Amino acid sequence: MTCEDEKGRVFIVEMQLFDFKHFIHRAKFYAFHKFNTMVHKGRYRFNDLRQIYSISFLAGRAFETSLYHQVGTIKNQKGERIDDQITYIIVELDKFKKMLPEIKTDLDKLLYTMKLTDTATPKVKLPDFWAENWLEEALKELDKANLTPEQRSQYEMIIAGNMSEKLAIELEIKEKAIIKSLKMKVLNEEQIASINDVSVEEVSALAEKVSKGEV
Repeated sequence: MTCEDEKGRVFIVEMQLFDFKHFIHRAKFYAFHKFNTMVHKGRYRFNDLRQIYSISFLAGRAFETSLYHQVGTIKNQKGERIDDQITYIIVELDKFKKMLPEIKTDLDKLLYTMKLTDTATPKVKLPDFWAENWLEEALKELDKANLTPEQRSQYEMIIAGNMSEKLAIELEIKEKAIIKSLKMKVLNEEQIASINDVSVEEVSALAEKVSKGEV
């Protein structure tokens, strides 16, 4: 996929599942092809070239380095950059091992999401950062049309299972708040029900448990 931003910068995005050994040559081929289309033919002018970013997401490993995210440009023997008109950004998902508590940056959030949507089970806790606008929009674009019936069912079970768990936690917190209010004996049952957005019957049932010392 190729796209441009408002500054005219070109982004070539590729996702690859297999054949990692020679992928960099294909990435160079795509980048150089785009580069050639920018050069004014005949006079070969290079004064108005836009930056090209070749972004590759690999399911496996392509390099010996332990880095899961690499940015490459042309550098000299001292590691000093001499050209960044073409930048290669390479992500090897197999090397990304961070757990949810370790996720801090937007890149980590994206990679965690990519791995989670591919390997999640109904017991996996959905991350809170999925509510962030940019990720929420990305997830809305998730193409479920290509999923098999079994994969679609598993995906829906993941969402349903996590939503049920979240609801159960919210109900537990609300119940504790109601019990605390009943024990304080400051508000009546109608007021407690209104504040906690529950029915008076639910509050009365908990009040009976409080009176019996069951909670």
